[in-house]
Amino acid sequence: MKKLIKNVNIVNADSILENTNIIINGKYIEKITDVIPDGEFEIIDAGGGVAIPGLVNAHTHSPMTLLRNYADGYNLQTWLNEYIFPVEDRLSDDDAYWASMLAQAEMIASGTTLFHDMYMFMPQVVKATEESGMKALLGRGATYFGNPLFSEHQGTIESIELFKEYNGSADGRIKVDMAPHAVYTTNDKFLMHMKELAEEFGTSLHIHLSETAKENDDATAQYGKSPAQYLYDLGIFDVKVIAAHCVHLSDDDISILKNAGATAVHNPSSNLKLGSGIAPIKHLMDKGVDIAIGTDGASSNNNLNMLEELHIASLLTNGADMNPETVSASDALKWATNAASLGFHDSGKIAEGKKADIAIIDINKPHMRPVHNMRSAVCYSAGGGDVTHVFADGKMLLDKGQFTTIDIEKVYFEIDKCIKRIF
Repeated sequence: MKKLIKNVNIVNADSILENTNIIINGKYIEKITDVIPDGEFEIIDAGGGVAIPGLVNAHTHSPMTLLRNYADGYNLQTWLNEYIFPVEDRLSDDDAYWASMLAQAEMIASGTTLFHDMYMFMPQVVKATEESGMKALLGRGATYFGNPLFSEHQGTIESIELFKEYNGSADGRIKVDMAPHAVYTTNDKFLMHMKELAEEFGTSLHIHLSETAKENDDATAQYGKSPAQYLYDLGIFDVKVIAAHCVHLSDDDISILKNAGATAVHNPSSNLKLGSGIAPIKHLMDKGVDIAIGTDGASSNNNLNMLEELHIASLLTNGADMNPETVSASDALKWATNAASLGFHDSGKIAEGKKADIAIIDINKPHMRPVHNMRSAVCYSAGGGDVTHVFADGKMLLDKGQFTTIDIEKVYFEIDKCIKRIF
């Protein structure tokens, strides 16, 4: 049966349409109309709420919800080496499944329909995604320090298996890319190998890039060039690159990203919390680099709330630039719904013929009133708890704030068991 979202206002990055109705037929938005046609519908009354395109978390590590609020107040290197990596060595498949399910519940509840994951245990993340109804671009995060042969390297083996088994699975909701962790956790031969696999499979490459000043200093000392220039000289930008963080980029680095058609993923909360710095968003904008927004993992944010990330991203650069006109609410919403950057070109906008990836926000709240400008209300006033309904590929994942695909009490119970065993 077709779905009818009635009594709704539509807010896209580039348009606002008030007092209308959305008809969903299967996976797609069939019609946006002021007049409700005859016929049988499953009716969802938005109550005058705002419908936005489903939010896109363009860089995260979903199973890291297990490490939320565990190691705070450290720089990236200390945080990773002394706290995160030792605990990750104790994780099991079961831990990763329930942790990713918790992450996806959190993302759905705050309006996210699509996420880009880089981590281990990817078959378990696939399983959780299949069950939750979300959409995902998944990569097996891979490090490499010189041994063994690529044919025997677990990260390589799992990356290839993940692509061959799951790319295009869940009726197209799941895509797979290559995900070498970073310049400082790999070497030149491995990075080129990952790029060759991305070329062979026709997919993108997801990597952390210039997250900290130390990363840049170490690359300059070792290679005589920045991480971006190092990757460029290796030919990594011959494929579509999705670069996370991008905090310490020079003008030349930014030109490399622009000319390559790469996407820079802005992770403001994580970068601020870890003391990594503030990404040069104004310079990225000035050069026309494609920008998306991500939360990073829940261990360094410490949440996966894309409405909060959208809010911070819409303010941070203006403060750093001392110019309230640098980033508009429209800019920030465009970045936060940039599904095309992850290869989902039929999503990211509420329009006829697009996939029905939609989040509805209740504006009948004290902190939302009065609503002089609906896009401003979404970017500057809304919180994750204001989301009432979520649809991905036309399937309702959240109904009046209640999960329809996830048994959240079961998730809490299993997470508690995981935590007691790990810690």
